[in-house]
Parts: sequence; C-alpha cells; structure tokens
Amino acid sequence: MTVQDKTLCLVDGSGYIFRAFYALPPMNRADGTPTNAVYGFTNMMLNLIHENCCSHLLVVLDAKRQNFRNEIYPEYKANRRQIPEDLVPQFPLIRAACDALNVPWLEMEGYEADDLIATYAYLATTQGWHTTIISADKDLMQLMSPSVSLYDPMKKKMLDIPDVQAKFGVSPDKVVDVQSLMGDTTDNIPGATGIGPKTAAELIRQFGSLHNLLGHLDEVPQQKRREGLIQEKERILLSEKLVTLDKHAPVQEDFTAYQIQPYSFEKLSQFLLQNGFQSLVKRIQNYSLKTSASSGPLTTETQAPPSFVQASTFDKPPLAPQEKTFTPQSSYTCIQNSKDLNKWLKNVKDTLVLYPVSQNSSLHTPLLGLALATTQGQACYIPLAHQGNAQTPAADLFAADNRPVQATKAEVFHLLSPIFNNPKITKVGHDIKQIWHHLSATFDFSIELHLIADTQLMSYELDGMKHAHSLQDLAHYFLHYELPSIESITGNKTLDAFDCIDLQKATQYASLMVDLTAHLYELLLNRLKQDKAWEIYQDIDAPLLPILYHMEHTGVLVDVKQLILLEKQFSERLTDLTRKIHQIAGEEFNINSPVQLGTILYEKRGLTGGKRGANGHWTTDVKALETLAENGDELAVEVLKYRSASKLKSTYIDALLERAKIDPRIHTTFSLTSANTGRLASSDPNLQNIPVRTQDGKEIRQVFVAKPGYKILSADYSQIELRLMAQVADVAKLKASFLEGEDIHARTASQILNIPLDQITADQRRRAKAINFGIIYGISPFGLAANLAISRGEAKAYIDTYFTQYPEIKSYMTRTEQAAEADGYVTTPLGRKVYLPGLLNRATKSFALRAAINAPIQGGAADLIKMAMIRVDKALKAASVDATLLLQVHDELVFEVAETDIDATTKLVKQAMEQVVGLSLPLVAEVGVGDNWKSAH
Repeated sequence: MTVQDKTLCLVDGSGYIFRAFYALPPMNRADGTPTNAVYGFTNMMLNLIHENCCSHLLVVLDAKRQNFRNEIYPEYKANRRQIPEDLVPQFPLIRAACDALNVPWLEMEGYEADDLIATYAYLATTQGWHTTIISADKDLMQLMSPSVSLYDPMKKKMLDIPDVQAKFGVSPDKVVDVQSLMGDTTDNIPGATGIGPKTAAELIRQFGSLHNLLGHLDEVPQQKRREGLIQEKERILLSEKLVTLDKHAPVQEDFTAYQIQPYSFEKLSQFLLQNGFQSLVKRIQNYSLKTSASSGPLTTETQAPPSFVQASTFDKPPLAPQEKTFTPQSSYTCIQNSKDLNKWLKNVKDTLVLYPVSQNSSLHTPLLGLALATTQGQACYIPLAHQGNAQTPAADLFAADNRPVQATKAEVFHLLSPIFNNPKITKVGHDIKQIWHHLSATFDFSIELHLIADTQLMSYELDGMKHAHSLQDLAHYFLHYELPSIESITGNKTLDAFDCIDLQKATQYASLMVDLTAHLYELLLNRLKQDKAWEIYQDIDAPLLPILYHMEHTGVLVDVKQLILLEKQFSERLTDLTRKIHQIAGEEFNINSPVQLGTILYEKRGLTGGKRGANGHWTTDVKALETLAENGDELAVEVLKYRSASKLKSTYIDALLERAKIDPRIHTTFSLTSANTGRLASSDPNLQNIPVRTQDGKEIRQVFVAKPGYKILSADYSQIELRLMAQVADVAKLKASFLEGEDIHARTASQILNIPLDQITADQRRRAKAINFGIIYGISPFGLAANLAISRGEAKAYIDTYFTQYPEIKSYMTRTEQAAEADGYVTTPLGRKVYLPGLLNRATKSFALRAAINAPIQGGAADLIKMAMIRVDKALKAASVDATLLLQVHDELVFEVAETDIDATTKLVKQAMEQVVGLSLPLVAEVGVGDNWKSAH
C-alpha cells in the first residue's frame, strides 16, 4: 500500500451536527420530526464524499455528556446550555443517515468524540498511516503532526502550522500547554486567573513548556502573575488533564471495517425520501460517471485519490450540446404603478412568462413580487409587498413612508386578469402549478389560468431523471449559464430579506430569472416538438396540471374529532406495547434506540443470527426483527408492532392534527416530475402511502370524510399492472384469462399446480397472488419465501414453475434488461421513456435492472390513470354533476360527490375510466361509496 491507500479520515460528527443545527432554519418532515440538523449533516457528508481522498472513513460522535472528565472535575462543561429540544430527536436520524450513506460511525460512553479521534490518530500513526481529521474544532489542533492533518470543511481548507500559531500563538505540540493556562469558559475549564491566550502563549514560548514553567515559577518576572501561578498550580494541572485528549480509548485497532464502500442508491434514496429531502434525492440522481476519480482538496499526495462513490460525481448535471447562449440584460424594467404596467402589457402577444418571488415555497404564501417576460430579453419586475431598503434603521423599516412606491394588488390583478383568462395567450412558468397557487394566495381567491406551459415538466418529459430540473440545473445543462446565488442577492441563503433589499437589485434578479425561463421555454419547446415525448406532454401531463391545481386547492376534509380519538387510541396502544416489551425484556430500555434494542436482543437475551453493522452495533432493522419474529421471538414481534404503530401515529395522525388546527381540509401537493416512471408523487403530506390493507391504515383512512350532504366515492382500477404485464410480455394464457373475466389468481394457481380451477383452495390462490404481483417487482425466492412463510427451496420451485407456465414473462424480462443496458432507458406502452441512471454504477446496477423490468408496467399504469383523470374531469364538467376529484392514489381516484349526484357520478366515472385507450385488454374500474374514505374503498 502507498501512503495514499493508508489514509484514515475521521469526521467530527458532533461538530457537523451542531453546526448544521444552528446554521439552518427549522425544518420538519411530514410527521413533525425536526430535521434541519439531519439535512445539514447529510448534505455536508455528501460534500465530503465528493471531496474525499482517504481510503478509510469513520464518523465519530459524542455519546452522553458525562465522561471521565466529569469524574475528575464535576463542574466540567457545567456552563453548557441544555441540548435544544428540537435537536434531541435528530440524533438517531443522523446515525441512520450514516447507515444509509454506508459510512461507519462510532460513539463510546465515557469518552468524548475528540478522545476517540485522538486515539485513532495515535493508532494510525503507530501503524504507518496518515490521518485527516475533518473538523473546525480548535481543540483538535493539539493533534496536528506530520502524520495528522486537520481539514476545516466549512472553509474547505487544510490547516497548517501558521493557522495554529494564529489561534494559539504556538505550534500544535504546545496547544495543550496554552489551553491549560488560559482555560476555557465554554467548557468551564478553570485555567489560571487573569491569564488570557496572549499571555499564555507568551509564557509557553518563554519557558518552552507548561511543566518547565511550573518548575521555574520563581523566574516569572511579574510579581502578581508569579504569585497567582504559584497559588493556582494544582488548578493549572487539573486544567491540563481536562484539555488533554485521551489517546488510549478502548477502540478496535483494525481499520478494515472503515474501508470506504459505495452506498446503495436504493437505500439512500429511501432514507432521503422518508425525511422529505427531495432536493438531495435529485442531487444523488444527478451523479454522472467519470472514467477516473478527480483529486479533491483533502489530497495529501499528488496521485488521484480513490473515489467514494464508484467513480461518480454529483457536482452538476452533465452539459447538453449548447444550441444557444443566455446573456442577462444590463437593465430590466421595474414597474411601480398601474399606468406603466398597462403600457408594458400591450407588448404581450401570444406568450406571457411568469416568475414569482416569495419568501418560501409554501403554496399559500403571497408573493413579494412578480416578474414577467414576453420574449427573450423583454422582462420586468412588479414589486407587490416590498418593505424598504435594508439600510433603513430597524425602528423605521416598516414605516409607510419608507416603503417603495408600488401598484396595489388589486390594480395588478385587474390588468393581468384578462391575460390569465385568455385561452389564446400561453402562460409559461417553471413549476406553473406552484406559481398558480402563489397567485391565488396573493390575490386572495382561486384564480384561473387558461392555457399554461411548464418548463420544469417539459424538461422532465425529455430527460426523465437523467438530471434535476430546477432553473439552476437547466440553466447549467442547456445554456451553460451559472445563476447567481441567493446569498449574493440578499446576503443570506434564503429569500427572507428579499422585500428589504434595494429595489433595483431585486428587479435585476427577478427579471433575470423570468428572462431565463423565457429562453428555456423556447429551447425546450423546439426540442420537445422534435421528440416522441411531445405527445406525452401535450396529451397526458400538461392537461393534468389544471386538474392537479384544483385538487390541491380544494383539499380533502378530515374529521378532527375522529383524529383526536384515534390519537388517543394509538397513544394508549403504544403505552401498552411499551409495558409489554419491557416486561418481556425484564427491564426498561429505550425501544427507539437501535443500540439498546440490539443489546437486549442479542446480548442479554442471547438470541442467535444477529449481525453487527460497520459501526459495531447490532443491526435491528425491519428485516432483522422479522427474522427473529419468524423464529418465534415474542419481543421482536411486539417491537415490530410498536414501530408500525409509532410510525403511523407520528407520520399521519399527529401531522394531520397539527395541520387541521389551521385548516380541516388537508392540502397535499402532487408532483408530475418526482418519480422516474411518470407516477404522480404526493407530498406535504404524502397521502399515497397510507397502508391500504392493514387495519391501522383503514382506521387512518376513516378520518378522511365528505362535507355535509356529500359522500366519498372511490374508483379503483382492478389488477391494472397484471393486465399491463400480460400485454407488454404478450402472455397468451394471462390474456385469455382476462378476456374471459376469470379470477386471475385462481387461474394462475390452477396452471402452476396443475389442479382444476374449481379445486383451488384459498391458500393456493393467496400464494399465486403473491407470485403474480411479486414477479412484476422482480421478487426473489428469498423475498417470496418471506412473504409466504415457506422455505426458500419451495419458493424457488414456485417461481420456476411460474416461468415454465408463462415463458413469455421470462423472455420479456431478458429482453427488457438487454434493451435497458443498450439504450439506458425503457419505454412504457404509450411511449414514455424511463431513464435508468443507476445502470452506470456497479453498486446500483442490479437495482436498476429490476427497475427496468417494472418501469414499463408501473409507468404504463401511471399513464393510464392520468388519462382516466382527464377523461373523468371532462365527463363530470359536461354532465354538470356536483362532484370534485380530491385525490389520486396510484390506481385509485377519490371524489367528493353530492348525495343527489351519486348514481350519475358513479356511472360517469366507471365509464370514463374503462374507456381509456391504451390497453388491448379490457379495463375494469371498481367503484365504492361511503361517508369516509375507508367505507368507500
């Protein structure tokens, strides 16, 4: 091994966590759990992964605050404030982030993270390794040496001797000496009275070391200082013990487990989505393959460092061939009165491009201003709620006479309304649906936009998930233009202060963004019209935008009283489960702590088959617990129940209750550009993930109700994905069964087992159903065995027999995998391309191939339900029935219908859904009606 191959990176995880927590504004995921520190930590780790040159990596975390220093000096860190309440629940999520990133982590009771870092640095040096400590903590400067480097990830700078001297006035080997004298008020380390950093450094330079100073105190020239040092000698020696990092913590001396490994794209994406980090999902989807890893700022040798993520980078999307350039105008127009706006709008012919400026992305946030463009280079900005220049004294900032002159919202809407309603003028925006919501919030009612176009959606139709689709990404990808940062405009990383910056600066920024959108619209429109994706955009996705807007704006009503009752029931159940789990375990412990649970299961209860993760702790994920439960362990069974109930309570019941305080109608957001297959994605909150078949899921669906005088109507496609499988794979037997209207699962069981149809048992049908649906998702013998509680050999036999009976499916799978590898994408029956970037990465290739098999089927089903939504919308409007589409949950549509129109609506919806063109086999829609979603489904 070269020195480069033997480089250990030690990440001060606790430093990352606190820096992220205090640097980022509050963030919460759907269940209300705070996540700003988790987001910041994960983001910083991704940055580190990109820049890293080490062969081995370990994230080091603090355990409890109490450690050996408290035994020496009970007042140690007594001045530290309590850990913020919003940070406490984020610690387990940060450990989960490390696991998702496949990065080992370590914490040890009795030792601080700095001690563990010191120990590993010492061990690495003795074994001939180089260590790079990733931290901005000044206390770690004492460890710096020729074999130990300190890298500040915030400044992106490798620290050197001058940096240490600038901080402490001495070289690294004398940092402890200076700290012992000066003390540390933050950690409540006493030091010597009256000795500051400058004097401490001066004394150490003069006497060479702390102990030489203490041995020659009579030589200190200043009498008062000399007497003070003599009197406080023991206090200084105590301080030395407190500031000296322990290099002999009981850690493992073999670094093998810390060797850098690529993470699972599937696992990391799942973690990010669970916590609402969609931007980070897009970021990792943008990784582009490099032929060799590039050197980063952590390099200690001239040779290229090993790559963290299998020779991939995620800096920016790869550049498309440049067809045109974008140059912002040096001066855009600021419109501050209705007269000038009226004059400017006379230039609008067939297109008006919109760019909203809002302090946040919440759909219900009014605009600070609106930028408009007609053609490229012709842009203006209309301030609507600007407060004044940020230089104005705080006391006068919101005084009326300090606010800039602005047209009123009523005046602006009066002039824009005819254009909004004009079906001959295309209204263009980047995420036009969100812009639509902002306009409604600004003008205080639901407005209508007739004839709209969306540059975000257009880009998605062309390239799917090959790259992200933000304005910043598209500017880089298509126009090779880098947008200015928000920070350069407002002075911080958000638009919070946009209404207080100089109006000319605000105008230049907002107009630039709308001008850029106009450029992209022309470019994307030309490309799209030359691509088969144009039909998908024009016939399916674009017509869906107004439908989704109205679904989101309307929302779905929840029964608050029922929610409160459900919250009480779940809380009582969790209390009972907690009591039962502790009783089985024989002691109380934190059920939510994987570390404590693992200790209980595998050490105190002595269960076998457990595995330890890279961090040395027992694995207690769902798979591990399910394995124990299948082997009859009662504790694992109850913990699984506890986790399921706890997740549902926090994700849905608690979150819905919180939202219902503001509005009893819950407004989710549907995205057309978040799923690779074209499926709609629901977020904030996600109403598509409520379990369908479990009793708990049904209870949660029961709180979604109709308003008085109305009913909930649910329409669901029957076995649509199986029908698509039969068609795309051209499976003769399955097609015949569907055409004859047979029970497809019973027929499958009959054909696999070679038993007459009328002799098939319920259990045999259940097994056939599991195979039918499992095959679509590439189920393995192991997965089927787990689902059916049978042996792996028996499961394999089922699958082999299945493929013998339906050889067309096996041929389809092979054919699809080959096409995916050759083209990088697969196609749905209606022609939508589903790109599979994971094929380029060895670590994610197997997952991408499974996705390739499923994508034409899942994507085909997504296209069909979208077409059904469009047909249903037209049918309901034509019939003038009082029925409103509220939700789409994959193959299901949910409506709120007046009781007097139930029969007519049922007939219209069923007919419209079943007459969708695109599948040769008959479509069957099943319709149910009830007072709530549960009873209707």
